[in-house]
Amino acid sequence: YDLSFSAGGALVSKPHSAGCREHLTVLEGVLAVRSGEAEERVGVGDVARYAADRAHEIRALDGAARAILIVQGS
Repeated sequence: YDLSFSAGGALVSKPHSAGCREHLTVLEGVLAVRSGEAEERVGVGDVARYAADRAHEIRALDGAARAILIVQGS
């Protein structure tokens, strides 16, 4: 998926199927990625890989952002 976020925008997701993972590559801006209780901040060129079989969220920080999202095992 090609995701675009306005400043402060978020994609909040319920858990996917057991064992599902997501791989998020940031193309523009800065994003916060939360999976369960874990949270990380990622910027341009960074890749976040995280469990998507629990509640998870991607949120734009410091302005607009864009990323490519691959969902594995949904």
